[in-house]
Amino acid sequence: MPIVTKAEYLDQDIIEFKNNPFIECLPPLSDFRKLGTQLTVRPPYSNADRFLPDEVRLMLTQRIVQFHQPSDIDIDLASRLARCIRWGYINRNPFSGTYAAHLAEGYVDAPARSGINYTGSHHANTYGFAIIGVSGVGKTITVERILSLYPQVVEHTEYNGVPLITKQVVWLKIDCPCDGSLKGLCTEFFRELDRLLGTDYLTLYTRRRTTLDRMLSAIAQLVYVHNVGIIIFDELQNLGAASKGTSETALNFFVTLVNTASVPVVMMGTPKILSILQKEFQQAKRGSGQGDLLWPRMKPGETWDLFVESMWDYQYTREHVKLSRSFIDALYDESQGIPFLAVHIYKLVQEDTILSGKEVFHEKDIARIAGEKLGLTKPMREAIKRGQELDVRRFIDISDFKAADYVRSCGISQADTNIHAAKPGTVPKTTVLDEAVVTLMRLGLSHSNARNYAVSVFAEKDGHAESFQIAQEAFLKYTSDSSSRVDVCNKQESPVIKAQSYEGLVNSGLIAEEAV
Repeated sequence: MPIVTKAEYLDQDIIEFKNNPFIECLPPLSDFRKLGTQLTVRPPYSNADRFLPDEVRLMLTQRIVQFHQPSDIDIDLASRLARCIRWGYINRNPFSGTYAAHLAEGYVDAPARSGINYTGSHHANTYGFAIIGVSGVGKTITVERILSLYPQVVEHTEYNGVPLITKQVVWLKIDCPCDGSLKGLCTEFFRELDRLLGTDYLTLYTRRRTTLDRMLSAIAQLVYVHNVGIIIFDELQNLGAASKGTSETALNFFVTLVNTASVPVVMMGTPKILSILQKEFQQAKRGSGQGDLLWPRMKPGETWDLFVESMWDYQYTREHVKLSRSFIDALYDESQGIPFLAVHIYKLVQEDTILSGKEVFHEKDIARIAGEKLGLTKPMREAIKRGQELDVRRFIDISDFKAADYVRSCGISQADTNIHAAKPGTVPKTTVLDEAVVTLMRLGLSHSNARNYAVSVFAEKDGHAESFQIAQEAFLKYTSDSSSRVDVCNKQESPVIKAQSYEGLVNSGLIAEEAV
């Protein structure tokens, strides 16, 4: 059984958070510097470890895999999750009349519900978002590290002298099963809740004749009953292995879960989910109040250098190998900015050095070990190194994001994404340019970069282009510019600091406010 934390309540500075025990029991907010320290993982290490027996040193190399060096994306993600959890509890104060009424309404209406299409009348105060990143960049380990900063189950007994007998599940992380079935996803939910609370929902709701609608309806009710703060659904690319229509049904359920239980939902997966969900993804985006987080491979530069320097401290060969620029570049060349590959190449090089008795390795060993020990990934790594367009059917999980791919994933058909000149007067020029800027911002560019690159392409086309064409060519210009850095990795353009709110977009004229 997991550790159940006794509730301790903290005074809140934000007025909406005051007098809500579900929020006051959470850890205090951390500034960005403290968050960086909290998310850093440094396994124990001593220089004396290099002189231990071979069999011991070979065992200790596993520590390299455990190390974690946070980046700006980690801070951004931690900030988003903190907002989701806290604002998600605004409408679920256990001492409010609406909380009790909604709870009672759920019990009364549950038998008559039509299943996942039930929306109810409860208004969600916050929504979740999507985390889409190439395989191996550290999505899961980073999210789990952030969640570990929060207690998972909090037990309440009394609040300001008033009895409060309940348990609060602050977060749930559910992995989509390999077969991508929605029933399997529901089963994992019941199993995890039973593990946390000692209940028996798995037996109750997974009987042979239990329908999918009944299971989904039960989940929506249980989320509210057990005061779940946030749900993270991981490995959603597995939905592609399921039968036709499963992804649409799943997304309908996620959106409904937000509407009925007022719980934020975070969807995680590789770029494969962009092609799997397509038009259905647009529906999920309507419930994306924190914006989508696109997580690309690391690029050469300060962030990559810091990552390698931190990892280099864990060295178990008899002779200490000094880190040099050639080592940093060689490791990037073989891993192509995918942390999972970099960590394992470094680990495997040291193991090979110990077993061979050489006790020292060189730059050429990086390429040799990557070829010998990571042969299954060689076709993908070679394709990336040559700068070739990856076959999305084979290598979608590590493919870079492109504007056209992102636009198509939001529901635009293939015919609509063909590049062709727009007829003069078809669309107002300001609308075309503004739409391109918004698309670029969704891909991670700052407002200023998105505007500058879009205007440049727009001028080259003499205004005779559609928004998706401008966005596509502007994004390619941005990524090919050697002086540009990926916005999420640029401390001066950190999305945590420069994030644009809805009101900001309206005020800047990028989008028009809907008429009431």
